[in-house]
Amino acid sequence: MRMCQAFERSGESVHFLHPSYGTFGKRVQWEDVQEYYGLTTRFEIETVPDLRGYIDSVPQIGVLSMAVSLSGALTARLLKGELTASDVVYSRNYYGLFFFNELSRLLPARKQPTMVFEHHDELSAHLQPRLYRSIDGIVCITHSLKQFDQREYGVPTEKCFVAPDGVDLEQYDSITKSEARDRLGIPADEKVVMYTGHLYPSKGVQTLVKAAPDIEATVYIVGGFDTDIERIKQRVGEPSNVVFTGFVEPGSIPLYQVAADVLIAPYTTEARDSLSPLKLFEYMAAKRPIVASDLDILGEVLTDGHNSLLVPPESPPELAQNVNKLFSEESLYESLVENASSEVRQYTWEQRAKNIISFIQQL
Repeated sequence: MRMCQAFERSGESVHFLHPSYGTFGKRVQWEDVQEYYGLTTRFEIETVPDLRGYIDSVPQIGVLSMAVSLSGALTARLLKGELTASDVVYSRNYYGLFFFNELSRLLPARKQPTMVFEHHDELSAHLQPRLYRSIDGIVCITHSLKQFDQREYGVPTEKCFVAPDGVDLEQYDSITKSEARDRLGIPADEKVVMYTGHLYPSKGVQTLVKAAPDIEATVYIVGGFDTDIERIKQRVGEPSNVVFTGFVEPGSIPLYQVAADVLIAPYTTEARDSLSPLKLFEYMAAKRPIVASDLDILGEVLTDGHNSLLVPPESPPELAQNVNKLFSEESLYESLVENASSEVRQYTWEQRAKNIISFIQQL
């Protein structure tokens, strides 16, 4: 959604197609999207009916339904002349783009739009080589993914572009720590260590909860669904200084991050090949020091002792030790914040959109 906004702000006309996830007849309203994601620039949104949400119990059928629905909607526009060779189909929906690509190649080249796939994680190699040979460009969110595509599928350098995720700095620059705490009901004098995001096992939240008894602060776990929270509590307990907020809408996440004193990204080794550094850019924009797992893929953004503190994955004692270190060493705290907040300026959604547009224009 934020990339759609960034493309629109860059002067492009954006038409966003999304599956209905089984809500037949219900169209998403701009006002709902605006509030949910904290957007300010309007773009066109269209809901495409599909069966996902009704038949998810049948393996892969829901995904197939969504892919057929999206590719069918695109093909219909292509045949009606509403989608032309001057347009760009930009998607991170692997199967939807694959099916549409197969159908569109039946038409003369002069009628085919430019097609670009945004690659977020390593996928099954079953269909990928065929897709990569025929689409126009690939945007990878990390250098590691680009190297993977070149190594596994022989993707030419000129066809593959690295564009890390971004952040909306306006959401962070417009609020102070005291204002954020007032709105959230967090005491002004409370030391707060925080994680924000999903609670999937690879996110490493269980490591943070295990470390919590040795952390000299209240630990906030912001996000996740009830089933995820219960899973973590059953596995590692619920220390008295841990607060689980439950699910928080994306548009409210910056408020929580700004309210924190220290922000944590405790990924496990399982995440090393597929994680996105999006959370890191948000943390950097919040102007709070970061303690993160020492993984190669995070090293594309973070440097230990410069803009963050990096610790071995799944090591509660070292995580707690480094968090407490930040509360006792003010100069280190301030230098990490200063370096990170300066460097994040190059990772805005608007700059990312401009870089991707430039790449597409050269294809």
